[in-house]
Amino acid sequence: MTKLILWTVLIAISISPIIQAQNIKKEPLTRAERAVAEFEQAPRILDSLTKVYKKRWSAGILYGQQFVASFNQAPTPDTITFADFMGHRAFFGLEGSYFVTNRLQLLAGFSVLLLPRNQEIGSIVVNGSNGTQIEGKGSGGAMINLGLGGKYFLISQGFTRPYIGGKLGAIRAVAKGGKGGVTFGQGRFQEVSERKESYGYLGLSAGFTYRPVLGLMFDFNLGYLYTNQSDNIGGIVSPGGLTGTVTLHFMINTMKK
Repeated sequence: MTKLILWTVLIAISISPIIQAQNIKKEPLTRAERAVAEFEQAPRILDSLTKVYKKRWSAGILYGQQFVASFNQAPTPDTITFADFMGHRAFFGLEGSYFVTNRLQLLAGFSVLLLPRNQEIGSIVVNGSNGTQIEGKGSGGAMINLGLGGKYFLISQGFTRPYIGGKLGAIRAVAKGGKGGVTFGQGRFQEVSERKESYGYLGLSAGFTYRPVLGLMFDFNLGYLYTNQSDNIGGIVSPGGLTGTVTLHFMINTMKK
């Protein structure tokens, strides 16, 4: 009886370390499984740079160049306002967009092309019939572009994705300028005129986006604007032509519920 008890104690002592080792090995695995389960059930899931675009909003700032087609240039310069839209191409703007799916992006935006104020001295007459006289001309203007459109991406996932797009909108062009002068002893004189034109347009484009980090996306775009024509304003009859645009998008909801 004493030997049986002794053997039982020895077996229990030898088995105990094995059971403890099994528990030590199993415990880390159990914790890892628990962590994975908690992450899968978490209310917020981290976005993916390459896979997740659907139901994402973005806000962007853009810079572009507008190249009016030669056949949209007026036969003569604008001699009423003296503005020149052919010689100024840079525009700036804002854009907001929403990814309906990974491939389809809807957008709305506006941009402004400004003609800086320009003044030129045309002539200086000293000791003339009216005394000393200085004459010159000046001009300025702007184009405001409002549009709605969309882009279809040829690749649903990836850091870099090519697309084709379309846009409908309106452009409001305003030019203001005139001529005047100063006659010493008689005062100032001036003639100022303003012209306004509106255009509807269809824009077709192609480009690609590049997403380097979670919250940013670059958009490089080359497009063409088709517009109606008008009378001569700023040396053009239409703002239609090639456009090149770079947009920096800030992805708003990169964490989704």
